Amino acid sequence: MNVLILEDSLEFIDRLKEIVLKGQLGTFLKLSIEAYNDNFQSIDFSRNYGLIFIDIHLNEYDGMKLADELKQRYPDTALVFVTADDSLVFQSLTVQPFFFIRKECFDEDYELFEKMFVKHYNDHYMIAFTTRSKKVNLRLKDIVYIEVVGHKLNIKTIIGETYTISKSMQDIKKEIKSNKLVQIHRSFLINMDYLYSVSSNTVSLSNGDVLNIGRNYKKDFQEIFQEYLMNGGI
Repeated sequence: MNVLILEDSLEFIDRLKEIVLKGQLGTFLKLSIEAYNDNFQSIDFSRNYGLIFIDIHLNEYDGMKLADELKQRYPDTALVFVTADDSLVFQSLTVQPFFFIRKECFDEDYELFEKMFVKHYNDHYMIAFTTRSKKVNLRLKDIVYIEVVGHKLNIKTIIGETYTISKSMQDIKKEIKSNKLVQIHRSFLINMDYLYSVSSNTVSLSNGDVLNIGRNYKKDFQEIFQEYLMNGGI
């Protein structure tokens, strides 16, 4: 995912880059970060940005006006204001930003933003594949679990549909970058949001299916499950 940072302080750019790459986003997403501290007119608009951080005060540039232009160019992109002037929170709402990070409360605001963005990403991430010569676009949040069957995968959805695709488990794990999909067995990759209950050797999913936890996956899954609960399912 391409990330754009527009900020006149190089020191703050470095700080923001570090926390983005070392946090949850950098852990499960392959990020490419592009940053500008001046010459904002030279932004590469040919790139598709999934996340944009912008300071409202950009020296001689009007950050609010630039944010409005970015919003028009990238209507589905998460636009995040970062500023030292929190009095502009309400003014920024005219651009409909995804979030507002106050520099004086940076750590706590970023932590909340990160949780919200991970949920947003998981809810809106689309998977495109072909099954039986038919092209299908499926949202990540529609997938209950993925099962290995021979040399193919069965994708089980919350509405009861099953899609069969010619991919390996490793292929699908590389393709779908999300902390919601967790492998519990060499044959099963589950969506944590549809986890109903957990026993010592099995998981029950909200669609009624019960799956085995592989011996080699048990320890890692227990740790992930505890972290999932601690984070309130985010």
